Amino acid sequence: MNGSSIFSLGGENTGVNSTSLARGYSVSSRWTSLSLAAGPAFVEGLGWRDDQTLKREYFHTMGLVFNAQYIFSPIKEAGVGLEFYGNLNSEISVLGIRLIAVLEGNK
Repeated sequence: MNGSSIFSLGGENTGVNSTSLARGYSVSSRWTSLSLAAGPAFVEGLGWRDDQTLKREYFHTMGLVFNAQYIFSPIKEAGVGLEFYGNLNSEISVLGIRLIAVLEGNK
């Protein structure tokens, strides 16, 4: 998701770094676990300009990072789940979904 940004991802590694401070909440039951977290993020790195010059330029901006996980555990030590994550900012926003496999060793 790039919105009205002057930068876009593609080709070579853009070297984007994000540092965030998030606050979260989690709820667990016998079969499921749900967690949510969000907070401010500082994003910096190199991006390609979208105009005809195709120059790489350094950028830095503030954004919002978020994460939500839902895990189903049919047995106590193993489960599967989904994670929704994102970093929304004015330069290079990221949104995604990840499949999670959980193995625990509480012995």
